[in-house]
Amino acid sequence: MTAGRWERLHERCTNRQSGVVGAWQAVEHGIAGSTFATFARAHGWQALHPGIWAAPGSPEDYSRAVYAALVSLRFGAILTGESALWAAGAVREPRRVAVLVRPRRHCSPRTGVVAYRGAWVAGDRVERRRGFRCAPVLRAVTDHARDSGRDAVVKTLVELDRLREASPAAVLGYLERRGRFLGVGTVRYAARRLLDRGLSHSGGEAYARRLLREAGVDVHARPFTVVAGGVIFGEIDLACLAVRYGAEVDGPVHDLPEVAAADKVRDRRLRRIDWTIDRFRDEEVRRDPAGFVRAVRDGLAAAARRGGAPWPG
Repeated sequence: MTAGRWERLHERCTNRQSGVVGAWQAVEHGIAGSTFATFARAHGWQALHPGIWAAPGSPEDYSRAVYAALVSLRFGAILTGESALWAAGAVREPRRVAVLVRPRRHCSPRTGVVAYRGAWVAGDRVERRRGFRCAPVLRAVTDHARDSGRDAVVKTLVELDRLREASPAAVLGYLERRGRFLGVGTVRYAARRLLDRGLSHSGGEAYARRLLREAGVDVHARPFTVVAGGVIFGEIDLACLAVRYGAEVDGPVHDLPEVAAADKVRDRRLRRIDWTIDRFRDEEVRRDPAGFVRAVRDGLAAAARRGGAPWPG
């Protein structure tokens, strides 16, 4: 293979696809697939799928797994399910890659890849997130329900609502448009359960932010997403970046066992990167606003004593 062809392939694929190259892409650059495979083996490349290779030193992260799946399908699919929800910041890195393929397209089994099919719903539009083409979050969460339990779907809907990506009411409306599919009962149960309980940011968070700002507390202007090393650790309702302090205003939905468990996991992850997290009930904030402000000031002072370093934001 000539140096020029190799450099063009390297520029197009290796530098733009997390180090992933498909043999079919080598052929497009005038390099025989067998020649490229021989080169890859000789130079320590890692085989991810048949005809799909990862360059030495490429990051072994979820983005690479996504590119490997998409390249193996010649970009004839988009992300859906847990993968599209990951791209939207609603779930942590999944263990597999979920793709949406055309109803009649053949998709041979691939390790770590799950394929979904189904007609496109009226009003759906492809979204680009983290550089990937994704199904809209409403389609993604309904696909995700096929292989997930009720608790997982409840947690996902809470996070989508927190991120202002989709409300339970919007999810129920989407179910009417999509019609029957595997998992529809799971999604309907989760959305209705959350609607029955009410969600935390329906005014409580904004009210608490206004209280703190009027009291001179330097709180971030909007919910703050904590990202470290490309990993989303969580979104904080009321974040004080100077000392890594966060206050959460919880509505009745956080009484649900599955949501409370997810809150504990999320708070532990934030504490591992030196954030201090306090939780307040929405009704407590409204009943005693002065007490809420005092409690936040105490939390800020405690975080400062622990030496919480400023967080970029």
